[in-house]
Parts: sequence; structure tokens; C-alpha cells
Amino acid sequence: MNGGPADRDEPDPTPPSERRHADRVRLHGYAFKTGNAAYRVLDISLGGLRIAYGETEKPAPPGSEMVGVLTGGPARPLTLNTEIVWVDRNARQIGCTFPVLGHNIAGDLLEILL
Repeated sequence: MNGGPADRDEPDPTPPSERRHADRVRLHGYAFKTGNAAYRVLDISLGGLRIAYGETEKPAPPGSEMVGVLTGGPARPLTLNTEIVWVDRNARQIGCTFPVLGHNIAGDLLEILL
């Protein structure tokens, strides 16, 4: 899908020790490429993902599903490589954390690495 994770053949460079719990945090959603910036995951749940952005927590909108791609590991802050957005069950975008930039790769399996 337009250069999404499923289109690439390279192996995941993240060490297995940093991929713990990946099976419970694989999410369908939308992603939009932005730059790199540090964010901290506060909570992952069926209703969405809460992140800390400076002093502000950003909860997922009601009725939304999950969303987004973070890379990093337990020994360092997670780095937001792709914008976090929220979608409803029909894959319509109903909220986003930041202005949307870049390429829509909706439908790809997105993985949050803890």
C-alpha cells in the first residue's frame, strides 16, 4: 500500500527484547508521515492511545479505534515517526493529534513498540 510497512521486505531492526507485547498493541488505523519528535505513551487500551505531549495528554475521541506508529524501546523514549490519528469503525478519520502531513497509508497494520 503506497510504500507502507507491508510493501517493504527489510526485517524489523528493533531487537526482540524491545518488541515485547507487540501482539497486543498491533492496531489498524491511519498514519501520516511527519518528522521525528519524542513522545511518551501513557496508556494503550481498546478505546485508544493516550500520549504525553509536553504537559498535555491527548486522549482518543469517543467511539474511535486505535492508531499510529511509534518506534523505540523500553530503554529510551519512544519516537513519533508517524502522526497519530484516530478513526471510527468505518475507517473515517474523526480526530488527529497534529496537522496532517505526508502520505495516507490507511489500512496498514501499525505496530506500537513498547
